[in-house]
Amino acid sequence: MRYIPEQALRALHAEVEGSCGLYVSVPEAGEVLGIDADLPINAASTIKVPLLALLLKDGEEGRLDLNAPVPMDLCNRVPGSGVLKSLSNVTMSLWDYAVLMTIISDNSATDMVIDAVGVERANKFFAEQGWNNTHVAGKLYFPKPILPDGTEDIALVSAADLGNMMERMLAGTLVSGAVSRSMMQIMAAQQLGRFSPAMPVKRYPDTRKPLPELPPEGSVIMCNKTGSLFNKVAHDTAAIILPNGIKATLTVLTATSNNAKAEDIMNRMAKALYDALAQA
Repeated sequence: MRYIPEQALRALHAEVEGSCGLYVSVPEAGEVLGIDADLPINAASTIKVPLLALLLKDGEEGRLDLNAPVPMDLCNRVPGSGVLKSLSNVTMSLWDYAVLMTIISDNSATDMVIDAVGVERANKFFAEQGWNNTHVAGKLYFPKPILPDGTEDIALVSAADLGNMMERMLAGTLVSGAVSRSMMQIMAAQQLGRFSPAMPVKRYPDTRKPLPELPPEGSVIMCNKTGSLFNKVAHDTAAIILPNGIKATLTVLTATSNNAKAEDIMNRMAKALYDALAQA
């Protein structure tokens, strides 16, 4: 491969203690590297990416008004990441709930989004998009259905599914050009990231403002979403644009008992990819 540092990434993948789904692509060059990329893994907060796509689709089609004020349902003040759990009398637009869901992974905002789009509709949408290993079980921190084996249902995703979302977002074909651009605008404001320490990422905090076609020299545009459960899973998925015009995707999903080690490996994967792309 000309752009993807396959040997380095395979060696780093082998260091992961536990399961690891890896998907890397440089779509315009036709290069793809997948290792256990179709393995369904507990999605954690990466499930928020396809939920964002559906919400924006509903807004584009007029099913939802993303700018109308919506009071937060107090039952959605749930634990975990975010700030809304600590606030009262919150009223904001669905767009702003979606922004908080994405850039700080706010779980309360996520449950507001899930209320808006619906669990059954979300899973139907995922299947229609060909994301066969992507599944949302229900609202976060709410009871989930019990499966035939007696276990509770969980959200699932695969590296290949998330990689496809990133590729289509870059190409402007994830639902539509407008939805793809809006997703990138929101995800480029991300405040969390396991890949970003390895790259000179320039963030764009105004989620209503179109992104530039290329980042300034010496920086990259990164549109990403993380996910984690302490010493259970550590994830990141990203679409990346370099000043030289190269567009790439990187998705790493790890199921491991050592998040710190997994995050270090993910960071080194990102550094290996960035170095290869920047020098191409």
